Amino acid sequence: MGHAVQSAPGARRPAERRHPPGGIEVVHLVRDTQFLNLEDARCEGALSTFTLWVIPDVVTALAGLRRVPRPGGRFQFLEQGSRRM
Repeated sequence: MGHAVQSAPGARRPAERRHPPGGIEVVHLVRDTQFLNLEDARCEGALSTFTLWVIPDVVTALAGLRRVPRPGGRFQFLEQGSRRM
C-alpha cells in the first residue's frame, strides 16, 4: 500500500488521470504536509516533489519524513527554485 500526502484537495485528480488506479493501493491523505501523521517506519521510502520550498517549517517536515521510512528506506526529493530567508 502506498500513501500520497497532499495539502491541496484538487491535486489528486490530475495524478489519477496520468496513473489510473491499478494493482497498487494508494491511500490519499489531504492534510497539512508539514506534519506527517504516519507511524514510525511505516513506509518503504519517502518522496517529496516541489514541496519543501513552500512549507513554512521545513525542519519539522524533514523530521517527519526522516522517521517514516523503514530501516534502510530512502528519502528522495526533487525541488526547484530558491527559498527566500
